[in-house]
Amino acid sequence: RVAPGHSNQAPRATAKVYLPTDSDANYVGMVLGPRGNSLRNNAIKHKVKIVIRGVGAQRRGESVGAPHPDDTLPLHVALEGPQEGVDALEMEYQRTFTDPDYRQEVKRAQMELMDGGGGDFSTALALSPGDSWRVVPSAPRQGETTYEARVPNSMVGLVIGKGGENVKRLPNE
Repeated sequence: RVAPGHSNQAPRATAKVYLPTDSDANYVGMVLGPRGNSLRNNAIKHKVKIVIRGVGAQRRGESVGAPHPDDTLPLHVALEGPQEGVDALEMEYQRTFTDPDYRQEVKRAQMELMDGGGGDFSTALALSPGDSWRVVPSAPRQGETTYEARVPNSMVGLVIGKGGENVKRLPNE
């Protein structure tokens, strides 16, 4: 589990946390968070490089550099960094993927941030109440139409688009 480091650096640990294959939750979205904030905040907080790899991690036809050996594995979160940071995130992601109650807390905290709750994801999650959470659709404003679509985990990136371009384009259409 420990990759050799440079002589002047502590060894860097690595781990792979495989995403569940059920379609009940958007696990990739949970790792990324709103506008990528959860991934970015966790990477900074734990000083760990976080990459989503495996089959379905890249959009069809899109290739960034040479293929990575992990691209043929099942969808997973690859972690690399200091041992304690990797261990903390490995436990966090395992809990998110396996504990439905905790998964609801993560969703609630992410939705709170999307609604302009401020702060960062860890703060929102730490302050979360223990009550159950669910999405309650609001009525569209006059002249608006809402659509809801269930998207398989392997297609979420395709729907969002590079840099969120597809999602950003939707209000204009």
